[in-house]
Amino acid sequence: MYTGVVFDFDGVLYDSEKHWYVIENEYLLDRIATWRPEDYKHLIGRSLPEAYSYLRQHGLLLSEEQYVADYHKMAVRLYSELAKPLKGIHDLLHGVAAKKRKVAIASSSKRTWINTALKANKLSIDIPIIVSAADAEINHGKPAPDVYLRAAYLLQENPSQLIAIEDSKNGVLSAKAAGLYCIGLRNGFNDSQDLTAADRIMCGYSQDNVAEIMRLLK
Repeated sequence: MYTGVVFDFDGVLYDSEKHWYVIENEYLLDRIATWRPEDYKHLIGRSLPEAYSYLRQHGLLLSEEQYVADYHKMAVRLYSELAKPLKGIHDLLHGVAAKKRKVAIASSSKRTWINTALKANKLSIDIPIIVSAADAEINHGKPAPDVYLRAAYLLQENPSQLIAIEDSKNGVLSAKAAGLYCIGLRNGFNDSQDLTAADRIMCGYSQDNVAEIMRLLK
């Protein structure tokens, strides 16, 4: 039995990953001669510096400063205009709140982007604890355990008492490395992600899946 839930952000709370797939592929196809849309799977779950490092190794010639500036412009539009909460997430959040369980966000995305999405399309409950891989306290992004260990520390809970919900291979590995029970979420646009390291794989937030998560909480 668990005392709280730590949510990834993109693809777990919001449908932003499907929009990133379109926007980022359009951007990279113009800038890397060998880039293919299916290569995008290697970027999911990485922090921005880690994504840039990967892209530099695969032909991106832009400076990191220019890449970050371009990415920020894409992110502002995506999170303010396109990203919406996933179907069923409001039911899950209501259920967690009703049980008075703890919640947090542990994401590779920048805190400003997360706040932009939360402001544009509010969730059912406020989530006061947000950990971003870009935070000063975080030395390594996913798949390292840093963001989940930080979330557990801020929640004042042992990581083994928390549930993580993740939609990427890197995210699952991060949560498991930190010692959390991990649910790998199939969200309709992450079929290329290997979630087999998760303790349980669920397809969306159906009523049955929400009920199962509720049973895991004390």
